[in-house]
Amino acid sequence: MGITRRYKDLVIRYSSDFNFDILLRHRIYKTEDGTIETPITPMLLARQVESDCKPPKRTFNERHVIACFANPDTKTGESNLKAIIPYLPNTVEHKTHIQEIKAYTNVLAIEYYSEGASIHVNQNI
Repeated sequence: MGITRRYKDLVIRYSSDFNFDILLRHRIYKTEDGTIETPITPMLLARQVESDCKPPKRTFNERHVIACFANPDTKTGESNLKAIIPYLPNTVEHKTHIQEIKAYTNVLAIEYYSEGASIHVNQNI
């Protein structure tokens, strides 16, 4: 029997590397019983915007982390979920948000992607 994923969309304010802000949709996945799987951190919620508007389609690859979770319901025992990093690089908020994701329940490892390249994040970030 496969995993049924449910989701909820958040609208967040994202600061681009090109120094402008844009509203983005961030999909939050839940298990069938309603347990939230996607890392929802205080730093992400600080960027949430209450709005009925639908954010425009993305024309770029945003900064994000792929978080690898322990998940006994999959063949590999792991799941990978994307968490957008809405803060400008090299800021305290950026670093804090990544640290919050890394400390999230059941996260085994994370991989960081900038707006242009992939960088593996280690314990010292």
